[in-house]
Amino acid sequence: MIKILDFLDPDRMDERTKKLLPWGITLLGFILRLITLGSKSFYVDEGVTLFFATKPLDQMVSVMMNAGEVHPPLYFWFVGIWYRIFDLFSFLPVTFEGYIRFSSVIFAVGGIYLVFLLGKELFSYKVGIISSFLVSISSFHLYFSQELRMYPMLLFFMLCSFYYFFRLKKERNVKNYILFILPTTLALITHYYSFYIYFILGVFMVVEIILCRQKPENTGGDSFLSSSGDDRKAFLKGIVVSLFISGISFLFWIPYFFRQAGGSSFARAEPSVGDFFEVFGRLFAGFTMMSPRWLDANLYPVLISVIPMAIIISFAIKAVKTYQGRFLLVFLLLPLLISIAVSLSGKFNIFEFKYFFIIIPPFWMIIAKFVSEPEKIKIPQVASVLLLVIMCLNIFTLYNFLFNPFYWPQEWKRVAKLVEEKAQREDLVIIHPSMMSSSFMLYYRGKARCYFMDKVPPEELQKALKPYRGVWLVFTPGHPFVRQAGLMKTLHSLYPMKEGYSVPNFRPSGVLYAEYFQLQQERDDDKKSPLP
Repeated sequence: MIKILDFLDPDRMDERTKKLLPWGITLLGFILRLITLGSKSFYVDEGVTLFFATKPLDQMVSVMMNAGEVHPPLYFWFVGIWYRIFDLFSFLPVTFEGYIRFSSVIFAVGGIYLVFLLGKELFSYKVGIISSFLVSISSFHLYFSQELRMYPMLLFFMLCSFYYFFRLKKERNVKNYILFILPTTLALITHYYSFYIYFILGVFMVVEIILCRQKPENTGGDSFLSSSGDDRKAFLKGIVVSLFISGISFLFWIPYFFRQAGGSSFARAEPSVGDFFEVFGRLFAGFTMMSPRWLDANLYPVLISVIPMAIIISFAIKAVKTYQGRFLLVFLLLPLLISIAVSLSGKFNIFEFKYFFIIIPPFWMIIAKFVSEPEKIKIPQVASVLLLVIMCLNIFTLYNFLFNPFYWPQEWKRVAKLVEEKAQREDLVIIHPSMMSSSFMLYYRGKARCYFMDKVPPEELQKALKPYRGVWLVFTPGHPFVRQAGLMKTLHSLYPMKEGYSVPNFRPSGVLYAEYFQLQQERDDDKKSPLP
């Protein structure tokens, strides 16, 4: 393993190897993200994406507003176009699920190469190679790379923005300005977490401005803004103007943003100290690392986080005197701290693991920096052992996710076909909560009528169910809205459950249930349900 680390020294490589190795790592990440890509059924959020993507492009925004969607439209537009050219690739041996999800894989794989470029720009070729390799085999990264959601697209644009931010410091030209402004602009209409570009660069530049006015020893003698006054002012002016131009392009979406911000929400549990540590445990080892039976399941990822947390603390102590280290720490910690602050202070809980997809690059770059310099560690072999541990953990969790259906997203296809076979025309199928209906309806072709229900008073529920012989309730008990709405409890208190089926699953919301209730009233063909 030590010899491998030595091999990654660019001074020992020929030029051809140096050029091909980053692309080889990117190809490895691409191949891994294709495995079982089309084997899994669409789960809840993916169903929502496909629901919008199948609408006419010129009507998509109005459909999003009416449905209460909380994200900007760019990814939905992109998937909509991707969906419409599916017939051009119908000759390929690929499932519809695999083809549509490939729209996320494109950006995820591009992001792997950008991690190499950014790592090389900030530190060295060696750090860029190791960090891109760690991202390519990262179980956490692969998990969300295979989702039909906008997170890989967002991270791709953020990495482009940060990379050309640093390129502009070295070479201010029209090309670099365009390649800084364009991805920043596109990120703003991809996901609202794109505003972290402004927060991260803003905090970083404020810190650098303060430090460049102090003594050189306070900044390690290498401040990001340590150039001459005129050059520094020109750079800062160019960045501020570029960010302003990107912000101006977002103005068309402002009215929709306020409509989305004023929408309803449901309460989630506030993040705890354990959740903060668990983020690093999941980034390090992925989602599919089950805890031993003798260890508390909630404690396990916290214990896993000890290794990366120790490295991050060590990095912070040593690297805080370099602008590269300060940037990575801001990139890594600011999204976490803002998420915690917002979640604890208001009605929006934005502390969810999927939203921390964007901090994967700084996380692995910090570890790559540690591993790439074994000579600076008291026991040099620690770097090799750590790299081996990371590889083993992620290969194990990758195998779990790719080949063990227990770790796949919820099997809505399986549940829809089960209900389709068993439900009669006189039955009613309720999907609860309504936000999960898209995934079910993608696969359901049964005779029974479907209704998407959230919270209904018991009296109204009884009245609505009178015309039906029985009711199938399809739901996820682990979802916070299900617990708050009380519909499941109401049905169990009013009617006897005759059949029940469950599809166990680890993520994203636990077990998926389909329960059949025999209604007490006789069916009356002359009555019509008041359900719209």
